[in-house]
Parts: sequence; C-alpha cells; structure tokens
Amino acid sequence: MADLPESRVDNAGLFYHTGVDYFGPLYIKEKKLKTRNKVKVYGCVFVCMSIRAVHIEIWRLGRVVELHPGDDGVVRLID
Repeated sequence: MADLPESRVDNAGLFYHTGVDYFGPLYIKEKKLKTRNKVKVYGCVFVCMSIRAVHIEIWRLGRVVELHPGDDGVVRLID
C-alpha cells in the first residue's frame, strides 16, 4: 500500500488544504418575493482534505467581484 500524501498527514488546521468545486447554474424560486420569480444561482462546494469535512455555499452572482487578502497575503474573503 502506498504512503498517504503529505497534505493528509501534517498537523495543519481545518480547511488549510481545501478542494473547491463549482456547479450550476441552478434556478430557484424566491420565497420572499410575491411574484416568485426564478433566480439563477451557482453552488460552491469546499472540501477539507484532512478530515473530509464538506461545506456548501450558494453563490448568486456567479463571478468574483473583489478579493480580500489576509495579513499573510493569502486570499481569505471573496465578494
């Protein structure tokens, strides 16, 4: 049996090594609006490679408008 990859055996924090996958467009009905128009949204799945935790986000715009890097230069927030 082969050795595990280095990203699976080091002592990194959660979501330090992350896989990202985008899907869509999906069409949903807005419950808040009286007209209940269909809205196009995209999905984004984040997978922690260390413990295989999964986080799913709905992304309404489907494009990156602005990047916000952290103090270490790594992008931590995307609008």
